[in-house]
Amino acid sequence: MSLRKTLALYRKTKLERNIWVDKKWRFLAFILFALFLWAFYAWILNYDASTFRWFLAGILIGFCVASLVIEIEHLLGLYKVVKHMDKKNVKKMKK
Repeated sequence: MSLRKTLALYRKTKLERNIWVDKKWRFLAFILFALFLWAFYAWILNYDASTFRWFLAGILIGFCVASLVIEIEHLLGLYKVVKHMDKKNVKKMKK
């Protein structure tokens, strides 16, 4: 296998690993935030009938928060990559 194919395969697997990490962290944040909200509202409401509705709302809010955090991380990562590429291009143009 040529070096080019090996590097392409490595980049592909690295990208797949990053996607898996994102999914794993999104799921973990979703579960933790839902449990936090459920416990918080159960404590405030003293386990009355609306606790389960707050648990479901916590799941929805937790998923939204986790997705938002991951999207912000992606945007910051893309910004860093573009900024780095711009620096490389400026150096090439100066030569």
